[in-house]
Amino acid sequence: MLVAKGAEDQRHLLRGVPLGMSLRKNSLVLGSSLSLAGGATGASLLAMLLAASPAGAVGTTYTVDTLADGAANAADCTTPVSGSCSLRDAIAAVTTGDTVVFASGVTGTINIDPAEGEIEINWPILLQGPGADLLTVNDGGNSRVFYLCAGPSMEFQGLTITGGSAGKGGGLYDECSDGFTLRDVVVTGNEATDSGGGALYSAGSVTLINTVISNNTAPGDGGGVMSGDLTMMNSTISGNSTNGGGGGARAAGSIAVSSSTFDGNSAGNCGGGLYTRIAGGTVTITDSTFSNNAAVDCYGGGIDIDGRNNTVVIANTTITGNSASTGGGIHFDAGNDVSLFMNTISGNSSASTDALYSGGGIHLSGDEPLVTLTLVGTIVSGNSAAAGPTDIGFGDAGTYIEHSISANDSLIGDVDSRLTVTGSGNVMSTTPGLGALADNGGPTKTMALLPTSAGVDAGPSVVPAFTGNSFDQR
Repeated sequence: MLVAKGAEDQRHLLRGVPLGMSLRKNSLVLGSSLSLAGGATGASLLAMLLAASPAGAVGTTYTVDTLADGAANAADCTTPVSGSCSLRDAIAAVTTGDTVVFASGVTGTINIDPAEGEIEINWPILLQGPGADLLTVNDGGNSRVFYLCAGPSMEFQGLTITGGSAGKGGGLYDECSDGFTLRDVVVTGNEATDSGGGALYSAGSVTLINTVISNNTAPGDGGGVMSGDLTMMNSTISGNSTNGGGGGARAAGSIAVSSSTFDGNSAGNCGGGLYTRIAGGTVTITDSTFSNNAAVDCYGGGIDIDGRNNTVVIANTTITGNSASTGGGIHFDAGNDVSLFMNTISGNSSASTDALYSGGGIHLSGDEPLVTLTLVGTIVSGNSAAAGPTDIGFGDAGTYIEHSISANDSLIGDVDSRLTVTGSGNVMSTTPGLGALADNGGPTKTMALLPTSAGVDAGPSVVPAFTGNSFDQR
């Protein structure tokens, strides 16, 4: 990795520079930060979320002092006898703004009583566990773990949620579409049996901070997460599966993902890692990794962005090892404004034997012009396809409208001949010269440039303005 000689020296521009090597042609010129949904930048949004006061900071605090479960009795917590206030009792006692905590030494597993079923929360509170490695709430496959109709300031912290099984939202189901936040939480081993959201389901806004969503299943969209707006920071979605779309997550609203990983998720339909179908929304992904995800019989092994008139920015992100019938790394529907800044898209594959459904790295639908497709300092090379262009494919059934790609200072491999590439400073090569996906420092895994890579010293002298453009993914 590049060792900083000064505070700014980690600003190399294509991914994974070897020790002592820089991709810079000149020093960077920084611009104003690109805004995320709602007007907040990635950095400011992270700061706000990490510094936000807990939901229950101004209310009453109830202390759980037993791992037992049974019929709810609020009096066991409001007029407690030692060892009698269970989690279900505390939830029965709370009102808006209250906090539920756990007494010192109360760690282990809360096994939900099958006779009582899911724990219902109807007030926006803070449920603060001692740590995901110290406290588990396990439903044993009998019912959902948590049912919510609580308001958007509902927040879970420091626990593991597992063993849930329900029609939708096996771990958590927000029926009232209020949304909620998970901070330092693990949601694993849950299932939706009839619909989507193996781990969690909400039509509202879901925020994941330092959270793991793993090994959940669903027959409908969202093997892990089914949400409206989705915000992720320093989180991992891995090993989830669905017969529908969005093996890792399916978002029906705007998306802001930073410093996060989607790995090893699978979908029978589109979007092995992440799938969205929105119109007029925003998708912003920075400093993240999409690896080894699969869309078995559809578009977008790593990411599938459907719908029109969306603003899409993907920056400082590695997309590798993903597979799909079409667009192994990413699929973009037509009619979107797409900007790819400082990414590595390599080692992905598409399986279709129809050249119109190719593009191991990127596939663009061809029935309507893209508003823009802009690449800066990005590698799209070293991908594979069963037919057609291996790196950037174009087209599908219907009338084809010619697209163009504006690319500058990027390393680009095999591109569909009907696509016109404009711009300057590009290197055309199908051998990007990258190391294997590995921990090279930073929040997620990356692919280091080998010393002989054509990408060395090929980056732009001026980096596009986006939050985090002063550093690479690491």
